[in-house]
Amino acid sequence: MPCWLSARTASARDLGMNEKASWYWSDSTLSRAVLETLYFRGDLCIHHKQGTNKRYALAQNCIPADILAREDPNPTDAAFRNWLMLRRIGAVGMLWDKGSDAFLCIRDMKDGGRSEGFGALIANGDLVEIVVEGISERLYARSESEPHLREILADDSYTPRMELVAPLDCLLWDRKLIQKLFGFSYTWEIYAPAAKRQYGYYVLPLLYGESFVGRVETVAERKTGVLRVKGVWWEGRSYKTELKRCLKRFAAFNECGEVVWDV
Repeated sequence: MPCWLSARTASARDLGMNEKASWYWSDSTLSRAVLETLYFRGDLCIHHKQGTNKRYALAQNCIPADILAREDPNPTDAAFRNWLMLRRIGAVGMLWDKGSDAFLCIRDMKDGGRSEGFGALIANGDLVEIVVEGISERLYARSESEPHLREILADDSYTPRMELVAPLDCLLWDRKLIQKLFGFSYTWEIYAPAAKRQYGYYVLPLLYGESFVGRVETVAERKTGVLRVKGVWWEGRSYKTELKRCLKRFAAFNECGEVVWDV
């Protein structure tokens, strides 16, 4: 183990290995590749961050020894794949046995691996089938979620409210499923050239009750304490009163004392 990690934290900047390396997302420095490799192996933990700069420490300095010494709970690649699949299904709420962005970075998801994983999780009782009216595809949720789903279906006292949904929220991981369930098409246009954007740079979906009812683009101007509304696009009828309440809460979250509408 590198001696420079034995008694302190370290970041990629400390190593000084600035040669370029072909890395999993894009080219990066050799320093970053080395630290992230050790992190992925479990030798390091992210101790803290300074802005966007991660500082790493030895795993044994962050995690109790008895936990580190335990046997691997997923002794095979298939078991690990199934564990990851179950986590992702739980994060989204329900998923189908189809190609999905929700399963990104999980190995062996093609050539039958995904269906094999679903079959194993179903046989083990980890998944329960969900039937949605108007949808022919089979959907699956974690079995432990079934009591909560039944409670929600039986409770008619729910008062809807409007909420913003972050572009990378786990609910939106499978955009095709969102289209199928809600009839709502959403694309995060932050990486699209300005001329090709249909809506805007950082547009957030609006969830009201059980429906996606529109989208909004806001900018938090913290120096002036203003949350600026640059655009609102409704799917059908508008919910202006509910949106105003929602954005008032959002402004407070961003430490803005005023909401200014440019539309």
